[in-house]
Amino acid sequence: MRVFLLYAPYHHKAFEENIRTVSNDFGVLPPLNLAYAAALFREAGCEVRLMDANALRSTGDEVLKEARAFGPDLLGTYVSTYMFHETREWLGFLKQNLGLPVVAGGINLRLYPRETLSWDEFDYGIIGSGQRSIRAFCRAFESHADMSGIPGVAYKQDGNVIIQPPEDDEQDFAGLPLPARDLLPRGVYQSIVSQLQEFTVMLTSTGCNRRCSFCPIWRNPLQFKPVDAVLMEFEHLVKDLLIREVDIFDADMGMKPARLRAVAEGLLDRGLSIDWSCRMSIGRHLTADLLNLIARAGCRRIFVGIESADTEKLHRGLNKVISPEEVKRVLNDAVDAGIRPLGFFMTGLPGETWSSMMATARLAASLPLDYAQFSRLIPKPGTVLAERIARETGVDYWREYILGNVPERRIGSPWTGLTEKEIEIGTKLAYYMFYFRPRILYRTFRDLRSPKELFKYARTTIRMVSDMFYKDREDR
Repeated sequence: MRVFLLYAPYHHKAFEENIRTVSNDFGVLPPLNLAYAAALFREAGCEVRLMDANALRSTGDEVLKEARAFGPDLLGTYVSTYMFHETREWLGFLKQNLGLPVVAGGINLRLYPRETLSWDEFDYGIIGSGQRSIRAFCRAFESHADMSGIPGVAYKQDGNVIIQPPEDDEQDFAGLPLPARDLLPRGVYQSIVSQLQEFTVMLTSTGCNRRCSFCPIWRNPLQFKPVDAVLMEFEHLVKDLLIREVDIFDADMGMKPARLRAVAEGLLDRGLSIDWSCRMSIGRHLTADLLNLIARAGCRRIFVGIESADTEKLHRGLNKVISPEEVKRVLNDAVDAGIRPLGFFMTGLPGETWSSMMATARLAASLPLDYAQFSRLIPKPGTVLAERIARETGVDYWREYILGNVPERRIGSPWTGLTEKEIEIGTKLAYYMFYFRPRILYRTFRDLRSPKELFKYARTTIRMVSDMFYKDREDR
């Protein structure tokens, strides 16, 4: 059985939290979810082709040519809520020309499985990680058997969508095979702050032990790969794939400080030379000693969620508690260790005013950060905030968007008196206040490590300047 997996191209959306320039220039990241799916299909005995049409900037005809040459029996894709309709149209094009069924997986199948399969472009859905369901699905598909009774598989029967939720213990993150990165193109991936090629992303844990109302990650099972498995993956990246830089996408790599310490010590013991970055929550557990250790082990950047200068608004409005004193201490200790920190900030919080938004921008500029990202607060799919808005308005925007009943638009920020235009302007102004300072410009260009990186930053700078005069769809 042959499976052709497609990661479809996508573009900035009006409802996104990031401004247009940041979305477009955030980077070209490998589709890790599809790489894991490819590995699971391989384990099930399938021959797999994974085409990242987004990274390769492929046309529809180019994708169709690749698929025909491969000769698949089944088409597959990853479906997110943001990029749902673009992905749907791409798979519809392939399905129409090849006459093959389509199976979809991804977060949108977990949130809106019935709505996803209501479209003709999709025939089957994998809900959850697919660790057990993909193997059972492949057996049933090849033998034309009934799909009923397979947990985690959705399908259509007599015009109805049949949803079979995964078993509670279906996800065993530690037991997943290594993602099939060998199926991905080389030399095309980068993040907005990456400096080296080859670059990739990695995941060593799922879930989060915090319950911020603006984030859906805590709803995933809290699971960790064993330290040995993490080190084995690092070794695979360095020795087999010649990867030089990796961004770890865990919600909080420092959630278990002893585990982080063991990973860093393992990298040093094995002599693995690789630059890496990770996300961490601010707290007392991030000691100067720990930061120095991970720096020696190759950690070049940490990404921390600071969010706002008004910690009371953050706590009461979004269930996130953070100490300004700890923020300054951790950032200073990180810089002293040789780590370049990036701070995440939000605009348009509950009760936000122009004054509090500008206070956040000033706070970012006052901290020892090399990078900052400012995002508008939106009710992301699967979050407590989205559920709250749906209850209060009687409308689940994301469900209606998947069904095609509402257009792509700004969702609105009913929790603040600021208009969407004011939040947009404040967000862009925060970027200017942070990046267009002599110290940041000097340090950025001083620490460049390749002509490609110079081009990347120059392009982003030009786009950011032009973006100040760009009007989003609702303002045109």
